[in-house]
Amino acid sequence: MTVPAITFSVEPDVAGSIVCLRIAPERAGAAPLAMMGLRIRIKNNEADAVVLSRIDVLFPGRPDLTAQIPRSQRIGASATETVYLAPSEAIRIEGQLPAVVRVRLSFNGFDEPKEIERPLRPHRSGVPAGSYAFPGRAADLETDEYFTHNRRHTGGEQFFGYDIGVQGWDPDQQEFTPFRPGADRDTNAGRRAWSTPVYAMADGAVITGRNDREDNPSPGTRVVQRRGDASTGSVSAMALARLSSERVASVRRSGRGRLQLDVWDLEDDGAEVIRRGQAGTDPVTDVAAEALTATRLATAARRPDGVLDVTVWSVSADGTHATPAASRTASAVLRLSLAALDRRRFVTAVATAEDALRVIVWEDAGAELSLTAHAFAGQVRDVAVVGLGSRQFVTAVRTEQNGLKLISWRVGADGRTLTRGASAAAGPVTDLACTRLSPETVATCARGASGRLDIRVWRIGRDDGGIEAVTTTTWEPVGTVAAAATFENSFVTAVTVDGTLRVLLWRYDTDDERIVLWGEGRAGHTDLVAVTAVGRHGAGVVTAVRTDAGALKLIAWHLGSGGGNSLRILHGDELVLYAHLRSGSVPDALTVPGRVVARGQRLGLLGNSGSSSAPHLHVHAQRVPAGTSPADLIAAMNGGDPPAMPFRPLPFGGARAMRLDEVVPEGQGQNPFTELDGHGLYFFKAAVRPD
Repeated sequence: MTVPAITFSVEPDVAGSIVCLRIAPERAGAAPLAMMGLRIRIKNNEADAVVLSRIDVLFPGRPDLTAQIPRSQRIGASATETVYLAPSEAIRIEGQLPAVVRVRLSFNGFDEPKEIERPLRPHRSGVPAGSYAFPGRAADLETDEYFTHNRRHTGGEQFFGYDIGVQGWDPDQQEFTPFRPGADRDTNAGRRAWSTPVYAMADGAVITGRNDREDNPSPGTRVVQRRGDASTGSVSAMALARLSSERVASVRRSGRGRLQLDVWDLEDDGAEVIRRGQAGTDPVTDVAAEALTATRLATAARRPDGVLDVTVWSVSADGTHATPAASRTASAVLRLSLAALDRRRFVTAVATAEDALRVIVWEDAGAELSLTAHAFAGQVRDVAVVGLGSRQFVTAVRTEQNGLKLISWRVGADGRTLTRGASAAAGPVTDLACTRLSPETVATCARGASGRLDIRVWRIGRDDGGIEAVTTTTWEPVGTVAAAATFENSFVTAVTVDGTLRVLLWRYDTDDERIVLWGEGRAGHTDLVAVTAVGRHGAGVVTAVRTDAGALKLIAWHLGSGGGNSLRILHGDELVLYAHLRSGSVPDALTVPGRVVARGQRLGLLGNSGSSSAPHLHVHAQRVPAGTSPADLIAAMNGGDPPAMPFRPLPFGGARAMRLDEVVPEGQGQNPFTELDGHGLYFFKAAVRPD
């Protein structure tokens, strides 16, 4: 019998017991209910990769509760992976809570599973009451209004989180709705939750605070908020590259015609843009750039004689120095683009002096730069390239007939062969950009034949390199076009409209397969633009523009992402995030790390900032390591190295709840509410009325 050489741990674990969340019953007198979610950390000690095929959760003596959860999770040799149950896989426990839970993992090719058995008990939060006060008050609600929540939240570390809103009875619709009577439903103020006060759920200390995010303009949109900017010398061609979440490099043709590289840091989330270092080389006429790592930057430049000059730069850890580490040249080009494939390999796609498409794969070997593979294709007038992984990329070109054409390419395992894959075509274009949305999707953004912005999403086969046109949309007439992917399935186009910069945030809706304009920002006059994503998970972008005076200007933008205006408060041994608060509603004093808050203290107003589709409050809890003080945690967060903080259930007390769709309006006395006493909310949408 073969047993895999793996070890694993399970969260949420408190003192050797797996904890679950007692769930408020649907109504008074209903059977007890509880919910389990799991975070499983698996270490593979095998010499080869293993594949997790199934998770079994068993309760000795209660076979009716057994959950069998299929998986197909590959774990590399000697690697460690984290596996979560999805919200739809939450384990529902009805009746008396079992005393023990057994978690069993099965792997392909092994006869025997690995399992652990632990005591099971309901979670008590690390605050004196063992549960949290609800973050809203009944006094702030109208008659027949209740706090509500999503019946299930998203997964991962927010599995046990809540998105809390307000719903009230609509006598015309004869149902509970989130809309204010007579108000415009397409505005934030048209939602009952908007500007509802939010209160601290327990005593605690502020760890981080933010109150400078604009609210998203309306439900279903995202703000594109201008932050800081900085300018430098003349520019006639330019490119931008992200070195890290808080650092970018600009590469430009300077007023003297030479290549100029500048390294910029984004302080205070882009409120300040500061130049750290600079370097220059020989004369050029056009440039492209992309980072391989935080300290390695690849550039491609066209010399005045047309020769392609490819250089890898070494950037110092503090950003103050950039030096050429290796360089090579190739035959003459007219237009050029560049994309990273991995930390050492990148590709240039160019239009040669004969207007032929040429793609070249390069490898950064430290002090040397190797040309490892190349290929030619048809005649082109413009070219863009985007990497999809270490062995796959896509070129988007404008053909001789001005049509848009995509071609997929695959790099051999040794990096020395290059195979052309499928191609696909669309209508005429005049300006062209391309960006990756996922390992299997790209977006092309171009100026169409009518002058309007033409955006298309394409699906790329990972195995066969097939290309499928998925969806398209058009926008207003534009001049120049640049594009950069941001957070998941979203991207920004930086375009000029009548000579002014417009920064457009788009979302690719994978469910409906459509492209949605999410938000827009504007700046001054320009005729030349570039853009790159910055921030954690692409929470912002930096645009580079040429001003009327001919200077390079960098502008930082925040996109409606993350928690927006928020507070992280350490309550006992749990760090709780209060997110999406209304802009300007959090007192400045409360955003200061270390500030002490009291249970029931007003924190701000419920808003629609950050990654929020409508006014609501998000809360979730994570356990901090034992013995961690507020000062310890503040220092770790400020240093960008927070400790591991696994998720925790978040139970409430001091409120009443029942199924919202069973509430009788104007009938609080006859509604069978149940008291929340260490209970959470899940499986159904509840009406909550704090005591």
